[in-house]
Amino acid sequence: MAQANGAPQPGAAPSQLCVFKLVLLGSGSVGKSSLALRFVKDDFKSILPTVGCKDSFCRAQQWLKDLEKEFLPGEVVVMLVGNKVDLGEKREVTFEDGKEFAERQNLLFMETSAKLNHQVTEAFSAIARELLQREERKEGPMPPQGDARLALGRGPAGQAKCCAH
Repeated sequence: MAQANGAPQPGAAPSQLCVFKLVLLGSGSVGKSSLALRFVKDDFKSILPTVGCKDSFCRAQQWLKDLEKEFLPGEVVVMLVGNKVDLGEKREVTFEDGKEFAERQNLLFMETSAKLNHQVTEAFSAIARELLQREERKEGPMPPQGDARLALGRGPAGQAKCCAH
């Protein structure tokens, strides 16, 4: 997915949008494409029902270290997502393990299931809210408008892309 849009740029006219790039990073078969497909098209296709919870969690920790080498603190929003909670009996990393790691690293954290559509929209919304809050801190406060400023949409036709589809 290339963008989360619909949030007016702080201090801008209501018709202007603030566009952010979103990268889903993770091991193979953890559900990146499924999360994007569920969010963008409200669809789910069972591709590979495998789980490598412990291995993918360790790799996520390494990728976070790699990101820290490339970006300044606060320059990017990072969310640790535990996907496939519908396969809970096969899990190797507990909710508490994920939450503790996320808190130590100052990451957003959520568990989801693209298959069951559990907290998928909430995960993307949390990222968008954090991006908007950071943008507002840069530009100064805006008058209160409720959640009207946060509209995750598909944007103009042909702009939202996922996994080369």
